Amino acid sequence: MATKEFEPNIIIYACNWCSYAGADLAGVSRLQYPPNVKINRIMCTGRMNPTIILNTLALGIDGVLISGCHFGDCHYISGNEKCDEMVKVAKGLIDLLGIEPERLRFEQISAAEGPKFAQTMTEFTDQIKKLGPNPLLKKELAAKIEDKLSLEDIIKKADAYHCYQCSQCVGSCPVSRNRKTHNVRRNVRKAVYGMEDRLLNDLDIWSCLTCGLCTTKCPFKVDYPAFVQGIRQKAFSLGASGTASHDGLFQSIVRVQQLASSQNRLAWLTDDLKTEEKSDYLYFVGCLPYLEAAFCENGSKPLKIARDTISILNKLGISPMLLDNERCCGHDHFWSGDMASFKQLAKYNLELIRASGAKKVVFSCPECFQVFNKDYRERFGELGFEVMHIVELLSKKLSSNGLALKKNDRKVTFQDSCRLGRFAGLYEEPRNIIKAIPGTELVEMVDNRSNSLCCGSTGWTNCFKCAKKTQIERLGEAKDTGAKTLITTCPKCQIHLSCAQEKDEEKIEIRDITNLIAEAMES
Repeated sequence: MATKEFEPNIIIYACNWCSYAGADLAGVSRLQYPPNVKINRIMCTGRMNPTIILNTLALGIDGVLISGCHFGDCHYISGNEKCDEMVKVAKGLIDLLGIEPERLRFEQISAAEGPKFAQTMTEFTDQIKKLGPNPLLKKELAAKIEDKLSLEDIIKKADAYHCYQCSQCVGSCPVSRNRKTHNVRRNVRKAVYGMEDRLLNDLDIWSCLTCGLCTTKCPFKVDYPAFVQGIRQKAFSLGASGTASHDGLFQSIVRVQQLASSQNRLAWLTDDLKTEEKSDYLYFVGCLPYLEAAFCENGSKPLKIARDTISILNKLGISPMLLDNERCCGHDHFWSGDMASFKQLAKYNLELIRASGAKKVVFSCPECFQVFNKDYRERFGELGFEVMHIVELLSKKLSSNGLALKKNDRKVTFQDSCRLGRFAGLYEEPRNIIKAIPGTELVEMVDNRSNSLCCGSTGWTNCFKCAKKTQIERLGEAKDTGAKTLITTCPKCQIHLSCAQEKDEEKIEIRDITNLIAEAMES
């Protein structure tokens, strides 16, 4: 019996002003092209984004072609140029996800080019036939978990009954500083008074950065971040969610990760970096490859953090193991209230790491470290391996004189990440590391350690005007120190603060602590 030829499903996103008219011309001219193509009319290709492409592929579509005006002819001046750049980013992302970049194409077709439209459709269909079916698995993703948390549970876990409405939290909250309607104390009061419906429908629960500064200032240590996480979890189960940053790109990346049978996430490894298939140490890379692809133009270099972390480990005599199919740690899903996705990601990563035989897992991302160290433990018990942030390992080596660092004359300041600082209590370790570099002077910002300001955004939600004001305020503090370099321990801090100063004439250099140490370590 003859094998039936594969017939791909192809989606075309066609510009209303040129390419869609070109498709019309092909039709009225009775030009033939494969019936595999389904055309969606869009007002401008500039409205396309990587999220739309990832979501289209996640539906099982085999190929995506975006067709717009020729450069210089865009009805909205430069929409097609923006689309061209966006497609390059999207190709990088789908390649990481184990999907052939050739499944995505951008083509310029005018209203007068009916024959070109038909020819392009034929060529693209043939190309997708050669590639074969979309490699993403056809399976159901995690369903929303029926919420079993009561408001009483949330209040008790956060010790919210201890709140006596002093407003210390409101005065310290970076969101309240820039948006007077945001009121931490009022939200706690609504819960204590049983106003559940009003609380679940209040946008304030999605505006919170969960930075924990309020808890630091609270005389009775009410855990407001835990309170917000519980309320979000309850709201999410009812269909509510915050406004996703970057059009929901990172939520879509994780969705596709869960459908991908394999990823292509280790192509950045260079020959000089020593890794092993089996080792006591495992380096959890996290989402750094995806952050690099998404933010390749804003000055931050997430993958340099990964390379420098491995380089540091190598110089400490450690050749770590890396996993080519690890997934997002689930931090953002946890703090967004999406517990179904969080638990699915957590179980997957735990099984993967346990099966590897690793005894110690090293992180360069504080969010990954915190979610493993606290949230995984609380929900799944003992991990079966030790977890540590790279600054902990470096700090121990310094205390035992196990590091030789080259002189580097510079003045730097330090950004305490919320998760590594207020949540994990690691304030002095990174400072000790910086001070150990000969010639490097550390000058503190006005708000430091437990008083440090958040970088302005978390969980890839609600990156709004208020977040930008917080970032600008923090950058102002950094520049006021007179330092030329701002050191962070968090990839997201680096990305958010770099983004906030993109248009500034005078920029402060923003680097991760791994970049600083790798540069200072003697070869």
